[in-house]
Amino acid sequence: MPPGSIDTEFADVNAIRLRAFLDFLHRDHPDADPVKNSELAALLPEHLDRKQWLPFDVEVPLLEKLCQQYSAWSILHRVGREVISDALLYILPHNPGMRTVSQVIAGIPAFVGYFLTLPVCRIAVVSGNQYALEIRYGQHGHANAVDIFFIRGLVTGVLEFINVETAGVILQELPLWPEQIPESEMALLPQIAWRRERTLLSIIVPETSVDNRPRGHEPISLTRHQENARELFVRQVLMRSARLFQDRRELVTAVEYLNMANDELERKIKESEKELDVARNIQRGFIPGLIPDWRGLRFDAFSRPLAGVSGDFYDYFTLEDGRLGILVADVCGHGVPAALISAIAKISFINHYNQRPSDVFSNVNLDILNFVKMEGYLTAFYMIIDRKYNIEYSIAGMPAPLLYRARTNEVVRLQGQGTLLGMFPNASDYFENQDTRLYPGDKLFIFTDGLSEAPNTREEQFGTAALKLAILETASMGPAESTEHLLKRQREFSLGQDLQDDLTVVTLQFNPRYEYFKNYCIKAKQQYSLKKYDEAEEQLRLAIRISPNHPDTLFALCKILVKTKRFEEAIELIQRLLVLRPYHADAYLLMSRCHLGLKRVQQAENDLRRALALRSNNPSALFQLIRVLTRLNKKEEAERHLKALSELRPGDEKVAALRAYMKDQFAT
Repeated sequence: MPPGSIDTEFADVNAIRLRAFLDFLHRDHPDADPVKNSELAALLPEHLDRKQWLPFDVEVPLLEKLCQQYSAWSILHRVGREVISDALLYILPHNPGMRTVSQVIAGIPAFVGYFLTLPVCRIAVVSGNQYALEIRYGQHGHANAVDIFFIRGLVTGVLEFINVETAGVILQELPLWPEQIPESEMALLPQIAWRRERTLLSIIVPETSVDNRPRGHEPISLTRHQENARELFVRQVLMRSARLFQDRRELVTAVEYLNMANDELERKIKESEKELDVARNIQRGFIPGLIPDWRGLRFDAFSRPLAGVSGDFYDYFTLEDGRLGILVADVCGHGVPAALISAIAKISFINHYNQRPSDVFSNVNLDILNFVKMEGYLTAFYMIIDRKYNIEYSIAGMPAPLLYRARTNEVVRLQGQGTLLGMFPNASDYFENQDTRLYPGDKLFIFTDGLSEAPNTREEQFGTAALKLAILETASMGPAESTEHLLKRQREFSLGQDLQDDLTVVTLQFNPRYEYFKNYCIKAKQQYSLKKYDEAEEQLRLAIRISPNHPDTLFALCKILVKTKRFEEAIELIQRLLVLRPYHADAYLLMSRCHLGLKRVQQAENDLRRALALRSNNPSALFQLIRVLTRLNKKEEAERHLKALSELRPGDEKVAALRAYMKDQFAT
């Protein structure tokens, strides 16, 4: 293998550890340059970043040699404390479940797994304020001083970030001999048990929640995590820049490289803009424009991406027993990567939506782990509502929805929190089914953290309290007005501050006038059966005022418009219906009749083909298509469809008449 290259087929260690170690080493030992050591240079890759992984049997021996050569064992502990910022940015901020110190500590195995794949870590509660972190290795890898000091630093870093400054992190057991630990570090390991089967760290902390800390402590802060990550990044850049300035030739080379990189970047930006347009159009295709009204429930949905395409998405599902499922999800991050994961998640939800909400989350979690490989995760809320308006729901790490009770004029927060999807294999242990019920006038607000955590110029968050006040102000509003009012209050709070995340809100209301709607529909049906189309239309329009997005009511009105030959008005209404029901075969059949009435034969043909693509055994669509094909003189295709129609309707007089019509038309 040539110098500077590494076989990454078996990559087990995130390269950020080695990168940070080299930066600290150069700061403590300005004259140290491991690259000039021919033995070490053969092992060092040219570039190191968190997307790159290194083999355990290459990276660990390399760090051991560097620690021995420069007496730099203490740097490993510092590296662990510093690089934890990188993992916290990816794991902690989007997990609303991490509210107490104990819950943050429970996530330490995930932090370790962000950097190292071979150690198997487990957290156990020893007592009210004492925890034990157990570390073992499987068939691959083995216990070593490098991992031990690094993990101890990670744990210390986690506790520092949540401001538990009185914590103790003590090594109690090691599967090593004393000779395997450098003498300089032995003083830090009092009363340790050697040659055990595992590594055991004891963590002693005060058991208090983040929101109820002793005086002098601050809550967990995403801003602080970001600042620490930025400080680490800036320090690394400055140290690398200093090395460049040590050699003028390297500086000139770097400038030339930057010019080339800039040209390449401009080209890539243009390509990315085109790709972003494609991604945006694809995403629009799998997020419903509108959610249809359902048994007195009216919906409004709003979604605003941060970067062209969104990691947020929502959907609705009609279950086999007639119940309705509503989903809102938020993929970590934003832009194209988040949109790609959202597409994978959407497919997974489509495969599992017909189960209980907690089971849906359990299966989707496994799918995301399998396909995304821990490169991303998401939070979600999924509810199923039955014909009596009983709701069963589950929450996977998303902000809990807020429910406005019309009878009492109060806003309540739904129970439950769950955990992330796509992060933990055992996440199913944390998904719970909860239940509630809707009554006339009630409204449910489902939103992603882009709304509740929207900042103002002072870096304060909009928050749940402000949301509740805004919701109370919507008491007399419908779902669309209510959504817009919440967004208005958020904009007023943010004072022009740019969005920092995708934002999605889905509002649903149990229409208090639903009984009137049903009565109008019954009367319209009666009038239609008596062929009193004007009276039926009047009743339908009254019903549509109450429930504007009810597909069946819109379709009934479309049929009346076609019967009364108001084709243009009917086409406009059918297009509105197809936004709600994109796969409505009969709507396309009705559209074809409008186009035929307007003598647009080619458009009618297209409509009929779509109707048959959605439902192939549709005699009415086949009948109309055969007549259209006959008019267009497409004999062979018309005869093929006539054969299919004859099989569907053997001995039908209308089919026989159609056959005679075709014979006459093609004969002339």
